[in-house]
Amino acid sequence: MHLKISTDYAVRIVLYLAKKRQLVQSKELSEQLHIPQGYVLKVASILKEAQILEAVTGIDGGFRLVKHPRDIPIYDVIRAMETTMQINRCLEKDRYCSRDAGSFCQVRHFYEKIQSYLDHMLLSTSIQELLEME
Repeated sequence: MHLKISTDYAVRIVLYLAKKRQLVQSKELSEQLHIPQGYVLKVASILKEAQILEAVTGIDGGFRLVKHPRDIPIYDVIRAMETTMQINRCLEKDRYCSRDAGSFCQVRHFYEKIQSYLDHMLLSTSIQELLEME
């Protein structure tokens, strides 16, 4: 899995909001995180739709997290931004395999183990834990 730049921006925005724990304007997010303001607004819109943050409109508006950082798994942030969380095409729901070997492929079984570990790590690591790594 190769994360998109917008996913990196999303993680950084959520971490910043978790650290501030207050309403933050898009201009501040842009300046402090070195993310173009247009990207901040685009990413924030997606995170709002995923119910990770909320937007307050008006002159004193901005963004803030909907939940406490300990209640936001990093998985949720990444999932909101990425079209897939699978490390290989054969792990998608349709189990597509160009070799028609999905049920007996040793490589696929190995990928399943990696995917399981990755999912577990992302689901069990909260934004709060990332904050505490600093």
